[in-house]
Amino acid sequence: MPSVGDRTGALLASIKNGKAPLSTWLRVADDHVLDAAFHAGPFVQDEHYFVLRVHQTYLAAARQWFAKYDPMLFALTEFSYDGRRTSEPFLVSPDTFRQVGQPAPAGMSFNDVRATGLRPYRGNTINVTVILYRNKISDGARRLLTIAERCLSVPQLQVLGAPYMAVAETGLEVLESILGLDDTVPLLGIWQCFDPLDGFRPGWFVLCESAALNPDHVWVRGNRLWQGADRDRLTRVEQTDFVLCSLGQASTLNDAGQLPVVRDMWQPVKRFAGLGNEGSLKVAKALMTAFTYAVTQSPDLLPGQADELVSKYSLAMKGLHDQAVATSMLGPRKHAQDPLLHRLTDTLAE
Repeated sequence: MPSVGDRTGALLASIKNGKAPLSTWLRVADDHVLDAAFHAGPFVQDEHYFVLRVHQTYLAAARQWFAKYDPMLFALTEFSYDGRRTSEPFLVSPDTFRQVGQPAPAGMSFNDVRATGLRPYRGNTINVTVILYRNKISDGARRLLTIAERCLSVPQLQVLGAPYMAVAETGLEVLESILGLDDTVPLLGIWQCFDPLDGFRPGWFVLCESAALNPDHVWVRGNRLWQGADRDRLTRVEQTDFVLCSLGQASTLNDAGQLPVVRDMWQPVKRFAGLGNEGSLKVAKALMTAFTYAVTQSPDLLPGQADELVSKYSLAMKGLHDQAVATSMLGPRKHAQDPLLHRLTDTLAE
């Protein structure tokens, strides 16, 4: 059975061969992004995180869509992760379009979702596939797509470990069965390679039918697509289906403390550092050594941020110990020896 990646390639080939409207992938000029123009330089290996966002999926003829057809948006981002190439899929099912889509004067718009988590850039290319499908309305197909979406819509997950891969594999198998149906037709699709040899930078991109939009007249304002020759006289794009995406860049992972490797390995360090005696401090230091190794080897953290986390938590360990010692000096209260601490202290002393 062909993989989803193989099937995606075949579908894109059919688009290029004219079996569906020819698509184009436009980069919005940096000075046409009115809210937050990109002044960042090219992505640098092990110095930047990246994230793919879908800001707007616009369906021009909403009545026709939801009377006869269901929309489906699929994205697949391929990149280097943990010493190998990996893929992060993303799916928006018809149910989600119906539930959270926002009506516009001439259509329906699904807005502002992450198609990937915030991932470290480890060099090599980042390959992005984005396809907008049309499905003939079917209760069975809709139920299958809902299942696939629940398995694949996990960019909120911080790590791409084995549990995620197992769930994602199930979603991909379900999606593959949908893609094999005759009633599933790609309307827009592109495979885009971001190559470090070209010095690729953050940016905004539009997937639309070829010749539907003038590249010099597209603008982004408020995370939405606009058109016009003059920035002071812009109108919404409503005459064509399109997908507005961005490739974002960051230097730090804001919620790094919630990564499982950080959260889970810090808890025992915190516990023993807070006991306030020399034996517990030895155990805390040993656990901190394991913490340091795990954090600096994590595929989800850039080297610079991993080092900063180690320094931050090392100071926190010392602070907890000092605070516990100071508190114990306020009175003659004695504590029973922790059996686990006793065993660990003896082991470290050997």
